Amino acid sequence: MKNLGILWGQYGPYHLARVAALKQQAGLESVHAMELAENTGTYEWKRSATTDLITLCPGGVATSLPFRQVFQNCRRKFAELKLEVCFLPSYAPQQPLAALLAAKSLGIRTVMMNETHAGTAKARGIGAQIKRRLVGLFDAALVGGQPQKRYFTALGLRPEKIFTGYDAVDNDHFARRAAEVRSEEAEVRRRYELPEHYFLSLGRFVAKKNLPTLMHAYRKFLATGQNSQTHLVLVGSGEEEVKLRALCENESGRRKAGIRLRCASARQERKGCAGGAFLRVPAD
Repeated sequence: MKNLGILWGQYGPYHLARVAALKQQAGLESVHAMELAENTGTYEWKRSATTDLITLCPGGVATSLPFRQVFQNCRRKFAELKLEVCFLPSYAPQQPLAALLAAKSLGIRTVMMNETHAGTAKARGIGAQIKRRLVGLFDAALVGGQPQKRYFTALGLRPEKIFTGYDAVDNDHFARRAAEVRSEEAEVRRRYELPEHYFLSLGRFVAKKNLPTLMHAYRKFLATGQNSQTHLVLVGSGEEEVKLRALCENESGRRKAGIRLRCASARQERKGCAGGAFLRVPAD
């Protein structure tokens, strides 16, 4: 197994889970988990101390770190670890680009981790040409699926060097937890006031998630008259929480049957959660 590093801006629960699974397969000494900083300014992750996680710029905010600091700190640590391969979170903005150039300056082979596809790409003209050059600096890529593979193939990466599976989850973990919940289904439904049938949305309450559109689509679904007892449950946290609550209340006022809104601290609702809201938008 190659001596490899896996760098993200900040490690959250799913990053730690992915690295832990890789270490089980590859061996503890050959995989190095690295993050730029403990915070990104985007996520509100809270985590316990992890002894084997390397923070390259302690005390900083990953999305605000200067290019030079990231380049120097990455280059120093990559050389110290004697990395042969480094997985990097794309080529932009400037912080991942600095890490990429630091790795290339040491002759380290690099693997791009990316979810972009043709439908989300924004670069045009000169910007697209620059992107093609940056993508060409990578030796391989780990992407979300076939649309991403086609996109980066079009940007010049050889298809045999592009691998899917970037958006993987720990199926064994969820299978175990699902079995535990099903074993006490009645109690869980009572505790969380869950209906028999519902749509579940898990994600940050931020504008880019477009949750008002989801709620609007749910209302159109109810208007069809089919499955009118299917509810909508949103779980998350973020600056859009107040707006979403107000939207639920406004919808309630416009609908004869009304909408009951239930909000609670996720810390109370789910042991170990860092915090957030539990919004239930019932169908009746």
